[in-house]
Amino acid sequence: ITTMLTAGSFGQPWLACIRALGDLVESPGGALWLLDANGHYRQVERSMLPLVVQTIAAEEPLPAFLGRTGWVLEISDVMSNAARYGGLKLPGEISAMRDAWLIVPLQSDRDLTGFAILANPRIAIELDWEVRDLLKTAGRQAGSYLAYAQATEALLEAQKFDAFHRMSTFVVHDLKNLIAQLQLLLSNVERHRDNPEFQRDMLKTIEHVVGRMHGLTLQLRPEASA
Repeated sequence: ITTMLTAGSFGQPWLACIRALGDLVESPGGALWLLDANGHYRQVERSMLPLVVQTIAAEEPLPAFLGRTGWVLEISDVMSNAARYGGLKLPGEISAMRDAWLIVPLQSDRDLTGFAILANPRIAIELDWEVRDLLKTAGRQAGSYLAYAQATEALLEAQKFDAFHRMSTFVVHDLKNLIAQLQLLLSNVERHRDNPEFQRDMLKTIEHVVGRMHGLTLQLRPEASA
């Protein structure tokens, strides 16, 4: 499954994950939830399943159960035989989802990176222990890969922020110098306003300040801080 994931676009391999898992069991689509920085699982990608905007806290029953057991869940079986799963109650937005079939945990080490919901298969699939074990193993591989992708993306964002911070420090320093030049100019206007040499120097100073400020605005563009 790692090969299938790397074939997708790195940095946003969410749809590749859904397709790779779905191909194992003839599922044509699905949806993916990943843990965000606030400790909630959020739908980040979907294909042939509805959009879900509600997040699921890590301590809620479904993520807690998946993280503890690592089981692949058949949604209809959980809803009709909740006692078999310790009374597990699925979130309403998932239990009401048409065509949702399986929930596959995506684990990295002992952490639940996220989970995938797969749509009903194109053909009848018997969910025996071999199929469940295959999905469980694939889920671990996908979970590790997605955790690495998230960590890489977070590192790139941190590097961009650090670069922007360094650049903005330089810009502020430069602006202070330009302001000092203008203040000095203003402080001498009354005394030397009729002096032709002062007038020439004043125009040169203003032109210099305008040019420097134009250059600073270019540096503040997003592409300049990348």
